[in-house]
This record gives sequence, structure tokens and C-alpha cells, in this order.
Amino acid sequence: MDTTNRLKIIALVPLGFTLFVLLFFGIGEMLGGDFSGIGHLAPAALLILLMWAGWKFPQWVGIGLIVVAVLFSINIGINFFRAPDFENRIMNIWPLLIISLPLLVSGLLLFTAHRRDQKGI
Repeated sequence: MDTTNRLKIIALVPLGFTLFVLLFFGIGEMLGGDFSGIGHLAPAALLILLMWAGWKFPQWVGIGLIVVAVLFSINIGINFFRAPDFENRIMNIWPLLIISLPLLVSGLLLFTAHRRDQKGI
């Protein structure tokens, strides 16, 4: 297996973690009788599509994930400084760790895999 495929596989791990969390909550809520868990399945389906597209088109998916992660981080940063007290500010960090950071890491790794493939490294 070459380095490009290894980087792609490693890039899909953070997205897979986010997918696991979404499926865990979605299925868990629906098994508990709360059908609002269906709301977690739409982003899960989108992540599955992104993982497939990331394998086929690492450059464009990587750039897209980086842009979305940066925009989401800016939104979280704005909400962080608008929070009235320290406890609410700390609660605003969790979306950054669960959503934005895996997207950024996956995007950077996919883009790196594409660049290495183009250079023939």
C-alpha cells in the first residue's frame, strides 16, 4: 500500500469517529422511543458520502472540509466570546472538538495525500 492510500485511510478515521458519534446518538435515541434521533442520521449519511468522495477526490473534498471547519470554528469563536459566564464558554468548546477539529484534520490529510500523489512521493 502506498503512502497516498495510507494518508487517505488515516484521514477517514476522524470522520469515522464523528460518524460513530452521530449513529450512536441517533440509533440510541430512536431505540429509547425518541424519534428525534432521525435528525442525527441525515448528517451521518452526509458524512458517509463525504468519506466516499474523499477517497475518490481527495483534493476537492480536503479543501471543502478545511473551509467548512474554519467557518465553523469562527462561528464557535464568536459564540465563545458572547457567552455570559465561564461555564457557558467551556460548553462552547465541545462542538469545536467533536465537529470542527475532525473536519480540519481530515481535510488537511486528504489534501496532503493529493499533493503527495501529484508530486509522486
